[in-house]
Amino acid sequence: MRSSALALAAIVAMISPYAPTALAQSAARANEKGANGAVVAPTGPGTYERFVRNQSECARYEEATPSWSASGQFLGLVCRTTYAGG
Repeated sequence: MRSSALALAAIVAMISPYAPTALAQSAARANEKGANGAVVAPTGPGTYERFVRNQSECARYEEATPSWSASGQFLGLVCRTTYAGG
């Protein structure tokens, strides 16, 4: 659990140039407390992503998939919808 918190804190630190310092710090604090196994972090100007610890943090119709930066660096897992409708 502690390593998950550190990994998500690292994500917040890596993308913090895009976010106000207070938002990045509050996301890191929430993450350190293990809040729901997920953290919402800014990924760019006006954009956010919900990073999760594992598949159990996703909804029934979602799948935990890797998220990568534009430079090919692994950022963490995010939940993506797998339901195609019908």
